[in-house]
Formats: sequence, C-alpha cells, structure tokens
Amino acid sequence: MIMEKLEMRMLIICSLLIVAVASVSYTQPASEKVNVSFVTQDDKATVHIYRSKNIYGSALEKSVFLDGVEIARIDSGRFITLKLDAGKHRVHMADEKLGLEVEMKGGQEYYFRLKLVQGWFGAHGRLVAVDNEKGAKEMKKLKPVNADKIKDDSKVVTHP
Repeated sequence: MIMEKLEMRMLIICSLLIVAVASVSYTQPASEKVNVSFVTQDDKATVHIYRSKNIYGSALEKSVFLDGVEIARIDSGRFITLKLDAGKHRVHMADEKLGLEVEMKGGQEYYFRLKLVQGWFGAHGRLVAVDNEKGAKEMKKLKPVNADKIKDDSKVVTHP
C-alpha cells in the first residue's frame, strides 16, 4: 500500500514536470538566426546515357565513366539516368580522350547515345551528344540498366 502511494506520487511529479517543460517556449534571437538553403532537383542537371537496341555488338557491355569514375556497364537496349551538380563534367567511355566535356546547367536535360565503332581490335564505344527531342524519343523504347550493372549509384536515378 505504501509502495502504491509512492508510485502514484512519482507519477504525478513526473507528469507535472513534463507539462512544465513542454510549456516553456524558446525563440532564437535575431542575431543567432541561421539562413538555411536547400538544394532542389532543379539545381541538378539530368543526364541520360543510352544504347539503342542493336544486333551488332549486343553481347558487349560497355563501361560509361563520369569525371573519371565508372558509373555503369550498359548493354544493348538499356539506359541510365543521372542527377549531377551544375558545372563542367566529362562523360566518356574507357578512353577518356574520346569523351565529351560539357558545361551542365541545373534544371537542364542532356542526352548521350552510346555508339559502337569498329576498330582494329574489335568494337569500342563512343558517346555522341543527341538533341533532347530525339534522345527522349529513342529512349522510350529502352529499359533501365539492371542494378547489378551499376558500379557507382551515388548519382544514378532509379526507375520503376
């Protein structure tokens, strides 16, 4: 009985403390206020890299690099979409010298088609910039790259 009364008093005291603390308000002085800015998706450039479905070289998976880092291996009939910070970026295949350096703007879309070119020792990939209307039309027929082909997913947009 004594324990029940003690428990009841503790419960009442705790309840009063919670109510008292919850009713205290704090406003930050104007001198301490901090400006907060958020990065929205409109601040990012959207980059689509795709490879048309074609019998020629269909067994080959070609690596695509962004700023020297391998992003994914793209096979025939697949695409990948990236969200990048605005600024200069280099999109290339294995041979960085054959890549494209593009000044990308936030809120803009960019399309690159992976084209296979026959060389002395087999086919190699080359990226070609494509206008947005043509790129969007060509990509409608394609599927996203499989997750196991993505090497660095930090900039990759996932597709349902």
